Amino acid sequence: MTPDLRTRYLGLELRSPLVASASPLTGELDGLRRLEDTGAGAAVLPSLFEEQLTHDQVELDRLLETTAEHVGEAQSYFPELDDYAPGRTCNGSSRPSRRSPSR
Repeated sequence: MTPDLRTRYLGLELRSPLVASASPLTGELDGLRRLEDTGAGAAVLPSLFEEQLTHDQVELDRLLETTAEHVGEAQSYFPELDDYAPGRTCNGSSRPSRRSPSR
């Protein structure tokens, strides 16, 4: 028979009084699941420092600004306007007129 280790800590109901401190195991979801499976009632997550959050925001802003001019279509596929000859086919012959016959 498994002993009942439930307890209250800081107003939280825990299934066990074992609390895993901040460590590499608490920094990833797989590690947290392993700690839970082995009986930890809670875990202290690694701190996020303001510098890390600021760095991430600055990097995101830089990436968004750098790619703001980019579009999904490759602009180089389109011919230059000077190279575009309306009314001509690839072999240089004139296209047949699409106007309806005069009445």
